Amino acid sequence: MRSKKSKPNIFKPSTKEIFLCLSSAPNWLKLLLDQNNGRDYGPFLTSLIEKKFCEEERVNERLTMKMIASILNHKTSDVTKWLGKIYDDLFELNIESEAMFKTEGIKHNLYFKYLYDNTATFTMWLMQTPRKYETIYFPFVNAKIGTQQFWVKDVYHTVTDEGQEIDLHLSGGILNRYREFLYDRALFEEKIGFFERYDLSEHEIDRRLRDKY
Repeated sequence: MRSKKSKPNIFKPSTKEIFLCLSSAPNWLKLLLDQNNGRDYGPFLTSLIEKKFCEEERVNERLTMKMIASILNHKTSDVTKWLGKIYDDLFELNIESEAMFKTEGIKHNLYFKYLYDNTATFTMWLMQTPRKYETIYFPFVNAKIGTQQFWVKDVYHTVTDEGQEIDLHLSGGILNRYREFLYDRALFEEKIGFFERYDLSEHEIDRRLRDKY
């Protein structure tokens, strides 16, 4: 189990990183605006969309948060605060109203994890299910997890009378098959307990594997 003295290893994104994540999903910003319900950032989000700040041609201008705040006549501190709220609220909207994100394909629940203790969950409809060990790029979660590149660790299928649902467990970074071999060996030999596989961070698991093998 994790030591009580160990502190959570939390990834803290910059405002620029959050902005770039939002820029990767301009259509979802419009979904959030439609469900704004009087949030304090409503007018700012409206201006952000109308002036296309989160679309590729404006993002390529490499505007700073200070420049965006000046153009939209807001305080830089407010822009920083609102961007963070908008980003978090999109994840909340996906949890509370996942059907709004529905497209063609099969429902997939994506569970993201990386070196940090941060985790993220997002539900999407995909035309094809990624296979184990395949690579997925999902820029939108970079500010939550600390990376946009993931590989498929596990795939779980649930079939009911209402249809099919698939859970994808995704690990950040580049796949190291030798490390995964040692990890499976440690589980088989009970060098890592059942609950430890969930409680230990990736760093702690790596240290455990190096110590034992």
